[in-house]
Amino acid sequence: MPKPFVQKQVIQTFNRAAATYASAIALPKETGLRLVERLDLIRLQPEIIVELGCATGYLSKLLTQRYRHAKVFGVDIAINMVLQAKRQTRRLFSRERFVCADANRLPFADQSVDLVFSNLMLAWCNDIDALLLELRRVLKPNGLFLFTTLGPDTLQELKHCWHNIDHHLHVHPFLDMHDIGDSLVKAKFLDPVMDMEKLIFNYSQLQLLMRDLKALGMHNIAAEKNKSLTTPRQLQKLNQAYENYRTATAMLPVTFEVIYGHAWSHDLPLSTTTASGEVIIPITKIKKKA
Repeated sequence: MPKPFVQKQVIQTFNRAAATYASAIALPKETGLRLVERLDLIRLQPEIIVELGCATGYLSKLLTQRYRHAKVFGVDIAINMVLQAKRQTRRLFSRERFVCADANRLPFADQSVDLVFSNLMLAWCNDIDALLLELRRVLKPNGLFLFTTLGPDTLQELKHCWHNIDHHLHVHPFLDMHDIGDSLVKAKFLDPVMDMEKLIFNYSQLQLLMRDLKALGMHNIAAEKNKSLTTPRQLQKLNQAYENYRTATAMLPVTFEVIYGHAWSHDLPLSTTTASGEVIIPITKIKKKA
């Protein structure tokens, strides 16, 4: 697992990105639309939906249109993202609500949510185990957690180019699909299903890729990253190294490893495990036999 990063930096990064997010929405829009399409294969008629990491609210609107009788709550840790989403949702009697909150401390009652929908948010969570326990808390029995996130092969070209320049961490460390699957099992989610695909976007210049990454808030904020500023000489070397990837169509490819997953909640009590392996279940959660 990557080392934790400072949550304050996550908030600052996405607050800054709120004004530019819509201009570089190609990646989150594409993965979000593909995630919405997967709902066609799932029999679910949710009444309460929570979108974690709602950004400017594009997918919250789609979920509202899809489920006409559901209330949709868009949640984001960055207040500027929430304000942008509210500005774009000015319809009277709108069923979309936007909340600024930490995903690890959601302002929803126990077992009150039917569907938690999350597009590209898990990569910015410090403690995925704590997050999944919180989702277990708010999800109703047989509630669904549906998500995308980015895997470690994301920006592999950029990562390789930087590796030839120095050995500092320049690309955000993304979680492996198997680690996420293990965490879902550990949190006692039912029937976790995961798969992966690689999306390749093309840019005419490396500077345009870097601009889009900045606009999306996709900065490297890992604790072990190099704290010094990138020099013009380093940027020149990076450009030269990336030119080796230029294709016959004169474009520079950029790979994003997209992980899709879903799992179901249930009404088993949440428990904790001690260092000796003993499982502790709160007495208030133990059901009496009929």
